[in-house]
Amino acid sequence: MVANISSSSASTSRTLNAPDEESLNRGKGAIESHLVRFAFREKLERLDWKSAEPA
Repeated sequence: MVANISSSSASTSRTLNAPDEESLNRGKGAIESHLVRFAFREKLERLDWKSAEPA
């Protein structure tokens, strides 16, 4: 599994590549729980995940 996270003053972008749906969901859950926990000042509740179009 490979995760890339980049941010600017306006937004945060996440890219997650996983070999299967189960790994993808597990990775998304781990990233989301950490960002929600550590961004407590932002009152972040959940992330808006979007699937990439197949290449």
